[in-house]
Amino acid sequence: MEYDKPLVSICMITYNHEPYIREAIEGVLKQITNFDFELIIGEDCSTDRTREICLEYQRKNPDVIRLLLREKNIGMMPNFLQTLEACQGKYIALCEGDDYWTDPLKLQKQVDFLEAHPDFVGAFHDCIILNQADGSQRLRIGLTHIDEEADMASIIRQKNSPTASLLFKNCFSKDFWPQNADQISQGDYLLVVLLARYGKFKYFPEPMSLYRIHEGGVWSSKTRLYTTEQDIKFYTYLYQLFDTSEIRQVIDAKLKAAYHKYAIELVKAGSIIKSISFLKKALQNNLTGQTNQKRILSTYLIVLASKTKQVFFPFLPSFSSIKNTIKK
Repeated sequence: MEYDKPLVSICMITYNHEPYIREAIEGVLKQITNFDFELIIGEDCSTDRTREICLEYQRKNPDVIRLLLREKNIGMMPNFLQTLEACQGKYIALCEGDDYWTDPLKLQKQVDFLEAHPDFVGAFHDCIILNQADGSQRLRIGLTHIDEEADMASIIRQKNSPTASLLFKNCFSKDFWPQNADQISQGDYLLVVLLARYGKFKYFPEPMSLYRIHEGGVWSSKTRLYTTEQDIKFYTYLYQLFDTSEIRQVIDAKLKAAYHKYAIELVKAGSIIKSISFLKKALQNNLTGQTNQKRILSTYLIVLASKTKQVFFPFLPSFSSIKNTIKK
């Protein structure tokens, strides 16, 4: 395992993570490995004490921690891309400043696998999701079926690679990122899809990291209407990026599902007229056939009935009767 630089670079971006950044850094420093690693922290000009805490840890661990201190806030994706670019290791691991690693052998387990299986480009694992508001916890994947050897189609279809679980080969070159990649809000997901051009991912079922849902979370704090709209933009971008029939079919199925979900969220938000155009897109040329189209329409009409019954038509029939009519 000879390597003249740290074998693993940990890419950590942070902004206003004062309550969480200590746990994130400690989770890295507690890693037990037989190789050297470095922690690169992209601190995006926080307005709280995040930068002060990062400087404190860097002073105590100068051989491990490198800080990229932004002079002004540049935003999540530019910070992510620039911090990734600063990583020198043969492998790169991700952990954002409001998450943390729970297993001190996480890096060693993933590196051991990739060193023994050079045809794989990366590895990921399950994680614990913590709702900061009520303290409840659940597994991100748990008993959900997921491919233990995931190719690009699997990565796109299942979308189950938690950010703080990822470790992958440093494949970056000037041609790695496609045009306008910095405008995609789901940069971590895009990264995994792009990495899948170089090999498969290995899934480890044990949870080795924790993801927080909290008010300041860049993604978890957004509404379902917003996140679904971003899904549509993301899958549209992917569809334009790849031209193979197999991958486009997988992307198209995800895009149709996003259209369906967005139509429902629009109804809930009261934008019923706008929702119809997205319902049409969800039903158009659906690859899974008439059964799925019926399910899409049924779900939409039930939500529509609920909304219109509440606001305009209290005399409408019950949801169950509508559902039974659709099934006939």
